[in-house]
Amino acid sequence: MSSNIFDEELQQPPSMRSINGTLDTVLTLELATHSFRHGETGETFEITAPLLNGSFPAPTFYLLPGDTLKISFRNQLNVGNQEYRHNEISGLDQSNLHFHGLYISGEAPSDDATLHIGPQETYDYVIEIPQNHLPGTHWLHPHRHGSVTFQVGGGAAGAVIVQDDPDDLPSYLANARQEILLVQELGDRELKDVNQMAMNAGLLDYNPSSLLTTQLLLVNGQHQPVVKGVESNQWIRFRIINTNVERDHKGLNLRLDTKRNCEMLLVAKDGIYLPQVPREISAARIVPGGRADLLVRC
Repeated sequence: MSSNIFDEELQQPPSMRSINGTLDTVLTLELATHSFRHGETGETFEITAPLLNGSFPAPTFYLLPGDTLKISFRNQLNVGNQEYRHNEISGLDQSNLHFHGLYISGEAPSDDATLHIGPQETYDYVIEIPQNHLPGTHWLHPHRHGSVTFQVGGGAAGAVIVQDDPDDLPSYLANARQEILLVQELGDRELKDVNQMAMNAGLLDYNPSSLLTTQLLLVNGQHQPVVKGVESNQWIRFRIINTNVERDHKGLNLRLDTKRNCEMLLVAKDGIYLPQVPREISAARIVPGGRADLLVRC
């Protein structure tokens, strides 16, 4: 990757935590404008996309085993598409939520991906996290067939962390600094095609995020941000979520800078700890929708 001459510090998404066993909140799906700066040229990009709570990425939810997650999901989209055709590009202002990776009920009012929440409608989700749920890195995103690429590809996604009991972790892991990384590629081919087809059909009257002339990989809505304030030999736990939607995407291929004396350990994949932790690696591949928990120190 080219050098980041602007040295913009990585920002963590806003977060929400359960209190006394419950996280009760509101999530809106709304058209919002997000701006970011190119890490090399300094050029400012401004994109308009369907975002959760108007934020790119959405807030991170921190939960514990046995918690109840209550979400009043409010679909505030209204892009003028009234027709729905199953598994075709359609119903772009219809939505729902999917809790990717959580071991929870797949029936309403929980993680029912068949729900149809129309424009200007509200649905109240109630998610019961089992008492024996394993800790791990997961994520939530819209999952209405026909509009998934349009909505998730625009940045409508957020992390869901089922937290560890610190007493269950080895000290190096319990004391590691933690960084959430949601990775999203804007301007990829499939997303461009979806939005161009929607515009040609008269379904959109604004410039969606994916009509950028170049492909840019964003981390937490930033281009080539830098993790600052790292002490020598300090372990950092990166919880990485690949939110890309393109079917032919080859995944993220992460490697250490060979010019630096660093270590990288794989701790968990797709929200599941490895049977033997940790595993020393020199590269990590994360497919679209996949997650990896990596420990890095230099």
